[in-house]
Amino acid sequence: MSAHVDVVACVDLPALGLQLLCRREPGWRTLPAARVAEDRPEGKVLEVNAAARTLGVLAGMRYAAALSLAPTLRAAVVTEGEVGAAVDTLRARLRRFSPRVEANADEPGVFWLDASGLDHLWSSAAAWARALRADLDTEGWVAVVAVAPSRFGAYALARGAARARGGVFVVDDAAAERSCLEAVALDRLQLLPKVRDALARLGVRRLGELLALPADGVRRRFGDDALRL
Repeated sequence: MSAHVDVVACVDLPALGLQLLCRREPGWRTLPAARVAEDRPEGKVLEVNAAARTLGVLAGMRYAAALSLAPTLRAAVVTEGEVGAAVDTLRARLRRFSPRVEANADEPGVFWLDASGLDHLWSSAAAWARALRADLDTEGWVAVVAVAPSRFGAYALARGAARARGGVFVVDDAAAERSCLEAVALDRLQLLPKVRDALARLGVRRLGELLALPADGVRRRFGDDALRL
């Protein structure tokens, strides 16, 4: 890890509220499970696990509709207060690996860490990232870690490449980062569903395909959300 190159890490604990639910109900880990806003038929599904997703249950649908697709679905409420408390606990734990840790207020479970200047403690960025992930794993958290030259690069690669490569992904320079980012699927990123679906109808499903579009056209047709991305 070079002392002269700034590097940013993104730690992503996907579906943090659902992870809290499965910590409360360990038997639900292998069953179709969901976090709901309210334990009522009209309650909104907020997060789902892979087992529920394979049965057609998606975030955003109503609890009753989810049960019609997956009668064995387990679901419960995890409050925003519980999620916030978990974010505080995780932030404090991550400070064991970097003095500068920032939680993403818009996506609980996403954290950015300054991974620069740690050469005297770790042999490489990859070794540091593996140790960080292993530390979270000992506490029962599911997490991925990506390290890249830029904040957005680390975030997007945590959502894309890191999940597909064993939970840790490190890219060393801006050119390699850009190449890896082009392959990241848009449905892994924070993009309004209606924008994501409109892009998909045009065959634009990956970040590289979005970046190839003219900026003025993206803003005019898909709005500022897509332009910011």
